[in-house]
Amino acid sequence: MDISHKTILLAEDDPNDEELFRQAIAQANINCRVEVARDGEELMRYLFGTADQRRVEPGADIDLVLLDLKMPKLNGLQVLTVMHNAHGAGHEHAPPIVVFTSSDAEQDVSTAYDLGAVSYVAKPVTHGRFVETVQQLVIYWLGVNRRAPRRRQRGASWASTTS
Repeated sequence: MDISHKTILLAEDDPNDEELFRQAIAQANINCRVEVARDGEELMRYLFGTADQRRVEPGADIDLVLLDLKMPKLNGLQVLTVMHNAHGAGHEHAPPIVVFTSSDAEQDVSTAYDLGAVSYVAKPVTHGRFVETVQQLVIYWLGVNRRAPRRRQRGASWASTTS
């Protein structure tokens, strides 16, 4: 699958989970770019920072955010709150955010969806299941799923029909 033009932003503070993630996509011959934010503040710089603050190439879009809830500085639910406040409930201009975390607490699941997460996946404990889950997530979100087209602003749409 050629998704080499796609970029995943992995929000993960555990170097072991990051390495497992990278191994999983390599084993499946999934060719995409992976950027890593190791805490919530770094993730916010990736998503909202100016070009010189972001480590992603200028003009490159983030196609998928995999968000751990248990991160330092800003946890995943705090990140989702910022995203919700910045983009609204639909996060129309934001990349899809999939919570990928060790928490299976019902309150975390409910809150994450309320704040706009498009999916919630508990990290499997076993190595084999972790690898399989990562592969399925990436293939679905970058290869199978089709994002909604960006909507034009209402005023721009109205102006083009009245001209």
